[in-house]
Amino acid sequence: MLKFFLKAKALVLGVSLVLANGVSTAAEKDSQAPKAQAAVKGQAPTTRTVRVKEWVPETYSKNITSYHTEYEDQEYTSYKCEYTPVTKVRTVTKYRSEKVMEERVIRKCHYETVCEEKTYYKPQLVCKPVTKTVCKNVDCGQYECVEVPTLCQAIKDHGPKGCDDGCRSTKMKKVWVPNIVTETEEVTCNKVCMEMVPCTKMVKVRKPYYTEHTVNVCVRRMVPYTCEQEYTCMEVNRVPVTCVRRVAKCIPTTETIECTRMVCREVEKEVEINDCCVAPCREKRFGGLFHRVCRPACE
Repeated sequence: MLKFFLKAKALVLGVSLVLANGVSTAAEKDSQAPKAQAAVKGQAPTTRTVRVKEWVPETYSKNITSYHTEYEDQEYTSYKCEYTPVTKVRTVTKYRSEKVMEERVIRKCHYETVCEEKTYYKPQLVCKPVTKTVCKNVDCGQYECVEVPTLCQAIKDHGPKGCDDGCRSTKMKKVWVPNIVTETEEVTCNKVCMEMVPCTKMVKVRKPYYTEHTVNVCVRRMVPYTCEQEYTCMEVNRVPVTCVRRVAKCIPTTETIECTRMVCREVEKEVEINDCCVAPCREKRFGGLFHRVCRPACE
């Protein structure tokens, strides 16, 4: 805080001294004002040099490589095939059919009669007990007493018209009342069936037997033999041939061109200074620190 206070105090003292100098010199400037105005009107404008930044064109050289295609004839060697017939001799094996006598062993079949005991089956009827289930109806009824009307002697003699109702009578009679019931029971009965009974008997049988014999047989057999044979084949010969073909080549070309680019640089310029603020400042008796106040009036 003390440091800032001292700086403010020094600034206030400086401003007061400038104001005092301006007031003391104001009287002197009033006496010289007409002469200064006459001198300003006849004086040439003054200039000064300033440095400003401008975009300045700059020329530079650049190498560019371009490629173009050129065609040229190129010789190369190729081969073509030529076929030439050539006769050659070769040995081949062939087969021919020939009759050959050879010994073979054959088997001959003979038969002889032999008595053998043979078992066979003979059908025979046999009675066997068989159990089966039988359903039968059984009357399980009973006798009951029922009142039955009786006939008088007049009805017997003259019929129903000769009798009146007063002569009728009834009597008790025992009557059988049936009750049919189905019952199931197992019954054993005899059944006749067919059975195969084994039997034996002597029979005559022809049995085969084989004997081996050696015989000479005439057979055909393929016999190989060799012979020479001429044949014609094509022989391949490769013949060189010179041919021409067009080949494309990519050739580089380097050239130098000039290019222009804009560069930001500092440039020195002469600018005019119009000192038109001298007279008004002197008339208003201001100077020193407040010299810039009068510039808008000069414009």
